[in-house]
Amino acid sequence: MRVNISLLFGVFVGSALNMVSAQNTGEEFFVKIDNEAFYASVLESLLRTGFDRDQNPRKVSAVYLPLKDKYDSQAVLEAKRLAAQLSEKVYTGKISMEELVSKYADNGSFSGRWISAFEFPSTLEDQIFSTGAGFVSSPVILDNAVAFVKVDSISRKVPKFFNKNDQDLIQRYNNAPDAKDRFDNLMYENSSRLKYLKQNTIALNKVLKSAGKMIFDPSRTLTAVGNEPIYTVGAQNYTQQDLVNDINQVSKTLQNATNSRLLLDEVLEKAKAKVYLNDYNASKQEYLKQGEGTYTQSYIDQTINQYKKHLREQSISDQQAKLAYIEENKDKLWWKERAEVDVYLCSDDKISTEIAQKLANYATVNDILTQYNGKTDANGQPLVKSYSQKIETKSDFFPYGMTIKPGVKIFKDAQGNSTVVLIKKITPPQAMTTEESLAAISEDYIEKYVASEIQKLSSTQKVEVNQEVKDLLLEKFKK
Repeated sequence: MRVNISLLFGVFVGSALNMVSAQNTGEEFFVKIDNEAFYASVLESLLRTGFDRDQNPRKVSAVYLPLKDKYDSQAVLEAKRLAAQLSEKVYTGKISMEELVSKYADNGSFSGRWISAFEFPSTLEDQIFSTGAGFVSSPVILDNAVAFVKVDSISRKVPKFFNKNDQDLIQRYNNAPDAKDRFDNLMYENSSRLKYLKQNTIALNKVLKSAGKMIFDPSRTLTAVGNEPIYTVGAQNYTQQDLVNDINQVSKTLQNATNSRLLLDEVLEKAKAKVYLNDYNASKQEYLKQGEGTYTQSYIDQTINQYKKHLREQSISDQQAKLAYIEENKDKLWWKERAEVDVYLCSDDKISTEIAQKLANYATVNDILTQYNGKTDANGQPLVKSYSQKIETKSDFFPYGMTIKPGVKIFKDAQGNSTVVLIKKITPPQAMTTEESLAAISEDYIEKYVASEIQKLSSTQKVEVNQEVKDLLLEKFKK
């Protein structure tokens, strides 16, 4: 799984646009979008306004349970309870929709029918178009029945505003099971940086409202100038032109932040001064000036907290990348034969002989350390140092030619220390645990991994990655 490194380069406001141009005739807008999050809001808005329903019919099976009087609360309760039980059985595979449709066919139930928008009452249609392929909807109350549906499949047509070159985006749009998955995919994964939208005035107005909520502080006071108002802030109307001005300003400052290659800590520390503000002093000013509006301290803090949330998600991606590497290389991540040992480094040969004798008579680590605890040699060094470890039997730790088997061994280590080793048992070769594998991933792998990500970043976003950034990425991935 690829690490989403773009978050490290200062893009930390929920949305940004390079340009929004509006024709005052109101016939059509052209929006050039330079942020995945905003594009996701565009798609989400279109889904909510019914675009998805018109373009993407569903193959649906529906069960209608008879209801004599929808105003009889007891009858409704019993019917809903039965519907919930049956829909749960369908979802868990205990019964098929075909069986239920056959049983309740006289009530209008049907199986495997392709439907589009406006064929059903709005309450049922909302369930149909908010349910992913393969899933069962919640029960809804109709005039003469309580109904639930299962969406068998979805026929997806790529929206006209998708650029033909955005094959990765089109593929994810076609594969995602429902609106929420599409939104999540678009929000958290990288694809081409520029997206294009052509839609009518009504649809775009709704999109712009959504964008406005993401870009500026709703508590700020703004004066309406020209055009039809589309958004209300307090007692003021907020117009399309206001939004265009705001978007252009935010986009400009964000672009400056990205171009200056601000690192993570610098962005968080200098966000108020570098990105939003022309004039700011945190210790003296409660409000932060930006053109004719104001940004409050709480708004800045909220923005930074949102960026930290993205970084937490980034950390999860890092861990997933490591686990994916471990899965791909699990045949290589094995321990060789190892000896489980207690090691005693002694200040002289006499002490090492004493300890070897004690161990031969079944003395414990605590017995030995208690005897020598706090005692030092003429140089002030401890008489005995001890540690326990698993050491490969073929490693340089053991003298060449030594027979490695349970028991007590005395030898000089590579540094010339008098060493006593109690070999407790020999562990045959075995696969590493996930935790051991994570610890064993080599520096070479990490550097190779990060180098590949930097290459992708440089080629797709034309970002010059300096050594400071490279070190930051290496450190981040090691954690």
